[in-house]
This record gives sequence, C-alpha cells and structure tokens, in this order.
Amino acid sequence: MTDGIRRITPGMLQNLRDAGPPPTWGDKPILMDRAEVTVRGDPLSDLWWQGRQWAVTSFGLERRDGTYYIDAHRLAENIDTVGWPLHMTRKAWLDDEDFMTAWCIALAMHGISVTQDQVRGAISRARYRDDD
Repeated sequence: MTDGIRRITPGMLQNLRDAGPPPTWGDKPILMDRAEVTVRGDPLSDLWWQGRQWAVTSFGLERRDGTYYIDAHRLAENIDTVGWPLHMTRKAWLDDEDFMTAWCIALAMHGISVTQDQVRGAISRARYRDDD
C-alpha cells in the first residue's frame, strides 16, 4: 500500500472471523441469513454469502429470488458518479441495508479494486439522494 490508498480485499473479510464481535452496518451485525427464499427467476450461481434479500455468488451479486443480478465485473461500474447503491435504492422493492452490505461484501470477495472513499461516496450518494 505504498500509494496511501487502503483497498478492500478478499483477505479483509477472511480476517473478520478472528476479529471478535461481528462487524456492524449501522447498529446491526453483518451475518449470513439462512431463511428460505422462493426462487422466482433463475437459480443462483454458487453461493459465497447471503443476506436477507441479496447473495454474493460466483457470478457476482444476485437477488436471492433469482430475479435480479449484477455481474462481478460490473460491481464498481460508475462508482464515482451514480454507482450501484444509488441506482438500486431508487427501486421500491429493495432492502437497502441488505443490498449495501451485500455489495460491499461482493466487492471484497470478487477482489474488485476500489478505495474506501469510493465505497463511502457511493453509499453516501444513495443514502442522501435528492429524488423524492
């Protein structure tokens, strides 16, 4: 890290196991959700992690019911302008917190090179959007 930029890496998630209490998003722990979800669309790719509504898979990021998916190579698309968080939070059916968590985990697990500032910026734009 000689460039002074801290990057999210797959190893960071691996290290969370030994870090004590689970990490939090706001005031909620980041845990895998094991509740059953009826698949209404395509079956999910190989599962790496799953939340309430979203799953990180070998393909990328997929809605657990199989009706929406984002290819891994597109996860950081437009991260400095619109980005996936802002795009997705405009959808009435979205579980915002679960998506943001899954998106961050997907970036790390797929080894997408982004900075913490880029991730924070994308999430901030989504949380404080002015489209209401």
